[in-house]
Amino acid sequence: MNKNVESMSTDCPKVGIILLSYNGEIFLPKALESLLEIQYPRRRLFFIFIDNASSDQSFSLLSDFVHSHSEFHTFLIKNKKNFGFAKGNNIGFEFAILKELDYIITLNQDILEMDPMWVQYLVETLESNPTFAIAQARIMRFPQKHLVNTVGNRYHYLGFGYSEGNGMPYDKIKNSAIQTIMYSSGGALCTRVSLLSKYGGFDEETFMYHEDVELSLRFRLLGYKIVCNHNAIVYHQYEFNRSIKKYYWMERNRLWVLFTYYKPKTLALIFPIFILMEIALLFFALRSGFFGEKIKSYGYFLNLPHLKRLFKRRKYIQSIRVLSDKELLNFTETEIRDQEVKNVFLNRFGNPVMKKYFLLIKKFL
Repeated sequence: MNKNVESMSTDCPKVGIILLSYNGEIFLPKALESLLEIQYPRRRLFFIFIDNASSDQSFSLLSDFVHSHSEFHTFLIKNKKNFGFAKGNNIGFEFAILKELDYIITLNQDILEMDPMWVQYLVETLESNPTFAIAQARIMRFPQKHLVNTVGNRYHYLGFGYSEGNGMPYDKIKNSAIQTIMYSSGGALCTRVSLLSKYGGFDEETFMYHEDVELSLRFRLLGYKIVCNHNAIVYHQYEFNRSIKKYYWMERNRLWVLFTYYKPKTLALIFPIFILMEIALLFFALRSGFFGEKIKSYGYFLNLPHLKRLFKRRKYIQSIRVLSDKELLNFTETEIRDQEVKNVFLNRFGNPVMKKYFLLIKKFL
């Protein structure tokens, strides 16, 4: 630990890092090693390790780390079952509230290397502006460290979330040090514990995928900003195929967020283009082997208890919002870009149609 950093004022913010593990024994040794390099006062840094009932040696690796590094504030929780990314991290959020931390960071288990100053940079970002609700690190790929994984995520008005700059060399990215983004990746985000205490953490109905979309949109509706600090760098061993296998969660949660956030008028206006996109997605799912998962995502909303939970959540979101749909849609995308799977139909037909349709309905919002 750098002595200059360690000698910082005891008044510097208390920061927690949640590392949620699930069968991550191939990632954890390198990830834990990198945590030791973080340049932040140890007496103000809290490691919160949560294991989602792993069947491999993940919990043992975390336990060994805790017992070997008593110089840190370390806490280890083993869940009785896999609660998913949303509830798993929420357990860490509750712990952060209990310990009266100022900021909390969520960290993917496959973030294998980190710039030593990344935590400091994220904290300084939030300290610099009270309107910033979340600060995301610049997430690069590992081991192809010159390639971007995400410098902040974009949100399409039909509910699709995608990473900005994914797969591009970083030197091709035009940016400022602090970049306003639509929503933050949950892989390495820092947020205010006070906001979580007042408005809640991840929506546990999402389980995994789109939980970071939902949290960011909620804070956006409250009038806050989401930013990426390009100086705070972490390296992610990203595998697209590992994500696309979770197609059900991606599609179901996309619809969940759409139905809970937009007002009835907006839902009615986007309905025609929404139906066209769903038809296109059904063909894509059929060709790609995910047709059953896509149909299953629709089936979720035909269950009465699920619908009751959706309307209850919708009522809460609509009750706390400050921004109108028109203001929110000013930050959304009209095209889907930077995709792993190249789609000629999307580029030549889908994107132009969605863009023109959005420009048309925006006049009526």
